[in-house]
Amino acid sequence: MENPRLVTKLDGSKKKKCETHGEYMATSYKMFSDKVYWTNCPKCDKEFQDKADEFDRKQLEQQRERLLIAIGISKRFTNATLENYKPVNKKASENLKIIKSYCDNFKEIVKNGSSLILCGTPGTGKTHLACAMTIKLTDLKYPSYYTTSYKMMSRIKATYGKYAEEIEQNVLHKLITSKLLIIDEIGVQFGSDAEKVLFYQIINGRYDNILPTVLISNLTVKELVEFIGDRCFDRLKEGSGVVLSFDWDSYRK
Repeated sequence: MENPRLVTKLDGSKKKKCETHGEYMATSYKMFSDKVYWTNCPKCDKEFQDKADEFDRKQLEQQRERLLIAIGISKRFTNATLENYKPVNKKASENLKIIKSYCDNFKEIVKNGSSLILCGTPGTGKTHLACAMTIKLTDLKYPSYYTTSYKMMSRIKATYGKYAEEIEQNVLHKLITSKLLIIDEIGVQFGSDAEKVLFYQIINGRYDNILPTVLISNLTVKELVEFIGDRCFDRLKEGSGVVLSFDWDSYRK
């Protein structure tokens, strides 16, 4: 709304001609002083505003793209939401309900460090849900980070090189201190003893800081426990940690 102290509309009106759009009816006004001004061509004003709005929209899109890259979301899942996940059966609906509740109550979750484990059949939407959680909680001002076990270990190992762009301490610090860390594809990587030690260091660091972690795997619960070890599994289960089973046929078949 225009400030009446700054802008005073007058009763004067007259026809003016725009070089682009032809004649239009202009009205007079005063601004800051007694000098009389006339309104611009309304079509020109609208075109200018439309261009400004489009520029702002593109700027916001670019900021959004940079944010999604920073939190580990690939292009395939940039539009993933909990709302556009399509449960294919009752168990999928129940899992979705629990995950929505987890996000809705994250203010309390982040205080008690309750973790989630999503495991079961490939192609049941686990990654979609994980990315949707990462995006939603980051939007709610809870810095979250999504990664796969392979990418996580590769990023840590990359710090060992002579010309490394990061140092191991900084990478581990981010993984350990994010409000929520989601690690996908557990079972694909860190088969060596050294990698398992690193994995335990991350899980235990988050446990010590009472921060929640979400693990995603195509393994069964039993296979997952064997793979990550009892100590890691116990850390994740402590504090009301929940295991969600996705054990139905892939929707991609």
